[in-house]
Amino acid sequence: NSNLPEVSDKVVHFIMYIFAAMSFYNLKIKHFVVYAIIYGVMIEIIQYFIPWRSFSLADIFANILGSVSFLILINFYKKIKYD
Repeated sequence: NSNLPEVSDKVVHFIMYIFAAMSFYNLKIKHFVVYAIIYGVMIEIIQYFIPWRSFSLADIFANILGSVSFLILINFYKKIKYD
């Protein structure tokens, strides 16, 4: 037994898709958030067809929220940097 708190799967999805969007952004991909969202949706659809995995709309929502959060953060950073 660990004394560490259990982290929700949705929080992990949220954080991972902040990093996914960041990765697409760092690759200089023009609509990086759209690519991150499409990637997240496609991964969930693929999981629907794998017997030991599960499809979850909540995971898709967490993926989208993480991707959009990075967009908000990067725009906030640019506004602070250039103002």
